[in-house]
Amino acid sequence: HYILVKRACGCGAAAGCCDMRGAELSSGVAVSAELLPPKQPLTSDFERGLEAMRHGRTEEALAYFGGWLSTHPNDPAALTNVANLRLRSGAFAAAVEGYRQALAVAPKSAAAWSGLGNALNELGRFDESIAAHDRAIELTRGRDRVAHYNRAGALKAAGRLDEALAGYRQSLKLKPDDPEALFHTSLVLLQKGDFREGWPLYEVRWKVPPLESPPSIAPRWTGERMPGASLLLFGEQGFGDAIQFVRFARLARQ
Repeated sequence: HYILVKRACGCGAAAGCCDMRGAELSSGVAVSAELLPPKQPLTSDFERGLEAMRHGRTEEALAYFGGWLSTHPNDPAALTNVANLRLRSGAFAAAVEGYRQALAVAPKSAAAWSGLGNALNELGRFDESIAAHDRAIELTRGRDRVAHYNRAGALKAAGRLDEALAGYRQSLKLKPDDPEALFHTSLVLLQKGDFREGWPLYEVRWKVPPLESPPSIAPRWTGERMPGASLLLFGEQGFGDAIQFVRFARLARQ
């Protein structure tokens, strides 16, 4: 999933004043940013790179962007997309270098700052990550929900739970029904021991990939008494969770 800069503007293809929208990864970090070129023909290596990127063909996309950069070495959109591909493939140090190259030619690119923050977060360099996300928020004037979401993810990873919770809630002010932000808000609440608010909110997980919705062969049980009825239990996540929670099966039976 990518943050997509919807349009090119007068300040350049990767400039921070461009509008952004995005969908996040369930890990809590949004990958930014797939940038549209300033009216490039569909037959260009840039457009071919975007097409390959959209369909998950990483090596093919890298080859096309490499071809484009051989004749357009300072194109911040292409530089950012190469960094995105490095981030997606787990080459986090290379992604950091790529985002810095993009920022050297487009220092006001909120998308590149956001991507840099994500890559630094993956490397455990939390203070630097948060600072990069702060810059992305500044450049978007605090109006982009994904910038707040990404910063909250870095704060969560750094163990700064109160600040992370505030960040997720700021993101939700801009899009109240965002399932990823709701899901990670629930995780922070549970980490803080706020089970009263955290567990009900955790139900949103079914809307966040890669989890699948529970079997629909019977009505969902919500805790009511059902004398003589059978209750189907199923595992939804890892073995550790199943082992921890199977102890409550006896209580459910009662």
